Amino acid sequence: ALGYTPIPPDDASASRMAEGNLHEGDVVARLVEDGWTVERQQEEVNIYLREGYGSFLPWQVQGHLDGVITTDTFPRPRVLEIKAMGAAPWKEFQAKRWDAGGLIDRYKWQLSCYMLATGYEALFVTKNRNTGEITQHGVEMPFHSLDEIAERVSYIEDHVARGVLP
Repeated sequence: ALGYTPIPPDDASASRMAEGNLHEGDVVARLVEDGWTVERQQEEVNIYLREGYGSFLPWQVQGHLDGVITTDTFPRPRVLEIKAMGAAPWKEFQAKRWDAGGLIDRYKWQLSCYMLATGYEALFVTKNRNTGEITQHGVEMPFHSLDEIAERVSYIEDHVARGVLP
């Protein structure tokens, strides 16, 4: 929005992104093997913020789902979000769950957007990149409300309007 040319990811970041895609595919394969149905992978979802959210309207928050998941024993669809983590962050998340801070706080925003965009509960799956262990965490309510998301977008849009980075 400020007209900057995006900086391509450095080699280390590009490698982590490629590795994340491999882990995501592995997790999906394992879930399917366990009887889950995974559909709508990489489907685009949007939240439209229109009235009552400031003067920079309309706003759109867009994301791409890792999938929507169901099983015979749990036929209601859930947003699927998969995160592969190194040993230390994975261990910290296992110990502190959603209070781990750092990237987990960003994941909470992301998951909230997906849940509000679809109206579904979520299944958050973590994979330890070092051991291959996966854990599943049900999320019944978004961590952040539509108003909180709008407030965050407003903060960013205010900076855009002034031509400065937050």
